[in-house]
Amino acid sequence: MKKGNIDDILKNETNENIKIALNWLKENKNLNVGEYEIKERDIFAIVQNYYTKEYNSNNWEIHRKYIDIQYIEDGFEEIGITNKDNITNEITPYSEFKDIQFFEGNGELYELKKNELMIIPTNDYHQPSIGCGNFVKKIVIKIKAI
Repeated sequence: MKKGNIDDILKNETNENIKIALNWLKENKNLNVGEYEIKERDIFAIVQNYYTKEYNSNNWEIHRKYIDIQYIEDGFEEIGITNKDNITNEITPYSEFKDIQFFEGNGELYELKKNELMIIPTNDYHQPSIGCGNFVKKIVIKIKAI
């Protein structure tokens, strides 16, 4: 997991697809809610508006095929990060189509403020959208890892 702002992360990033995604983020602001192709299905963005929820009212999730970049365009939230040792229960089987599986568990919370992002590698358990009902506009970029 990496956390910071676009420019700081770009300075040391070696993954070309992550660089493409971060540069796309720099150039694309104030987009409407929806999905945007960046590099066919290898890199795409999902723009979301929502209100945050209490810790553990969302399930922990994991992806196998896509790296997540979660960028806060407006508002703030916390994202939980944990490892397999802190996962207590499988809630759903893995969905190949949606590239997601849900779990119960516990982990550490990290605050993401406006213009900050987190890069979440495949197989990292995470719980996004945590807060006290505050409004968030987020861009999630999916980067094919395999």
